[in-house]
Amino acid sequence: MRIGLTGGIGCGKTAAAACFGRQGFRVISADRLSHEVLLAPDLLRLIQERWGDEVILENGLPDRKFIASRVFANPADRAWLESMIHPKVQKAWQTAIEDKSVDWVVEIPLLFEKGWEGQFDRTVCLSATREHQLARLKERGWTEAEFEAREAVQLPLAEKERRATHILRNDGTVGDLEAAVTKLVSQWRTQGA
Repeated sequence: MRIGLTGGIGCGKTAAAACFGRQGFRVISADRLSHEVLLAPDLLRLIQERWGDEVILENGLPDRKFIASRVFANPADRAWLESMIHPKVQKAWQTAIEDKSVDWVVEIPLLFEKGWEGQFDRTVCLSATREHQLARLKERGWTEAEFEAREAVQLPLAEKERRATHILRNDGTVGDLEAAVTKLVSQWRTQGA
């Protein structure tokens, strides 16, 4: 089984991916892959050439907050950075899921925006109320303005729900989410992939 996992910002995609991992799926995070790609020396050099020395922290790592402030304020900067990162990230997860001896969950926030849903047997959208999304993001130190800036470059959550083959609501506890994932995986395994 190859599952594409997506959803709204702050809806619990990473928590759901961990739940799938406990059900025996191998989990890949496109965000984690993006962070790894961003550390490549050739890409760091290009980013520094484009945005100046302030994009690199004293420890030599990219300043993710600075980068986010640029790309979510400027569509041209976002398109440029995505053109550098997304093809490498896509190749990494595509190569991994060629191994059909295991079940895969690939967590991709922009799954539908990039048109990658056809590469999966099923798609799952994590959903939550706006209040729950904001509460989770504020716990991570986000402002409402940061949430809105990032939300503006994604499909509306209702559209992601419409396109997904399955929707998981995540307005409760982690235990509730775990139970919902367990039930969904059990249904799939009973039906056959």
